[in-house]
Amino acid sequence: MSLVKLWESIFKALKWISLFQIVMTLFAKKLKGKHAFVDVWVFTHFILSFLGLCLVQANVSHVLDVIILTYGFLRVFEIFVYQVNLIFFPLKSTRASIKIPPVIKKRPGLKSYRRTNILLLHNFVEIIFWFAIYYFLNPQIFTLDKLHPLTLFQSINTSFVTMTTFGTINFAIKSSGDKVFLIQSIFGLFMTLIIIARFISLLPQPGSMDKDEQA
Repeated sequence: MSLVKLWESIFKALKWISLFQIVMTLFAKKLKGKHAFVDVWVFTHFILSFLGLCLVQANVSHVLDVIILTYGFLRVFEIFVYQVNLIFFPLKSTRASIKIPPVIKKRPGLKSYRRTNILLLHNFVEIIFWFAIYYFLNPQIFTLDKLHPLTLFQSINTSFVTMTTFGTINFAIKSSGDKVFLIQSIFGLFMTLIIIARFISLLPQPGSMDKDEQA
C-alpha cells in the first residue's frame, strides 16, 4: 500500500466521526441536491458556536458547558477531516465525472469557488469561537489573578491570535494549556493555507512571452 493510499484510508475512516457524514448518509436520497443543505449546516454551526459563547458566559449549568465544549471539539475535528478529504482525497465518482484538460489543474465537482471560499471563512471563524469557549471555561491555564478572571472578549481575542498569529495576548500561558494552543495553531495554519491557496487560484494568471512557458 502506498503512503497516499494509507492516509486516504485513514481519513476516509475518520470522516465517520462526524454528525454531518452520518446525516448525509442516512438521508442521502432526500439530500440529493446537497449544496443547500451544506450551506445551512455551515451557517447553523457558525451561529451555534457564537450562541455557545453566550451560554457559557451566562453560566447556565456545568453540564451544559461540558456538552457545548464536547460538541465544539467534535465539530472542529469534523471540519479538519472534511477539508483534508476534500483537498487530497476527493470521491472517485467526482474525479471521474468531469474530464479536466491537463493544462487546467483545478479540482472538479465544486458548485462555485466563491461559495466554497465563503463557507471556508465561516468554518475559520467558527473554529475561533469553539476554542474561545474552551479558554473561557479553563482560565486556570493562564496566569491570571483570581479576582480578574478571563473575560469573553479576552477569550475570543486569545483564540483569534492563536489561530491567526496576528497580535499578542497580554497574559502568560501555563504549561497545562500548551497542547491546546498547539492544536489550534496547527488548525489555524492548515485553514490559512487552504484559504490563501483557494484565493490565489481565483486570481487571473498573466500571460508569458516566454515560448517555453506558453501552453
